[in-house]
Amino acid sequence: EQDKIKIKKFKKVYPETPLKIQIDSAAAIEKMLLNNTIDIALIEGGVHNENLIKTIFSSYELSVICSSHHPFSKRKSISIEELIKEDLLLREKGSAIRDCLDNVLAGKDIFVAPSWTSTNSQALIQGVKNNLGITVLPDILVANELEKKELKKLFIENIKLNNKMYKFLRNKT
Repeated sequence: EQDKIKIKKFKKVYPETPLKIQIDSAAAIEKMLLNNTIDIALIEGGVHNENLIKTIFSSYELSVICSSHHPFSKRKSISIEELIKEDLLLREKGSAIRDCLDNVLAGKDIFVAPSWTSTNSQALIQGVKNNLGITVLPDILVANELEKKELKKLFIENIKLNNKMYKFLRNKT
């Protein structure tokens, strides 16, 4: 909703400036920037190219999410060792959420093989609600279920999962 307001305000202040919004994969957006097809990009997660200027514009925390019927639901946090023993219901490789988790785990020489992999966060939420495993997602995606106490938010001891969103511009040099 906030984005709609900002877009409307931009159009009102700059009525002669064309505004085209395109939603695509980070790799496709990066290519469009480099090919001068677009001027600016907002990308969740990382793109590593020295020809692009990268600035953080937002970030959000990821949490471990379990069913209110899961044994962990009575706790506030779990260890990394406990996490990796569980049936994990995770986003697909290459998604910003999964990359954030994988990068943190890889820094500890831990690699996971999820029980489920999905491009659809709602499918993962339904699996967790049915106590088929646990997932890692941003709180905003499960806010309703957390409020209804259908799901429980946990933290991983001594680990902070924070996903960043970046603004990218072409480097003019």
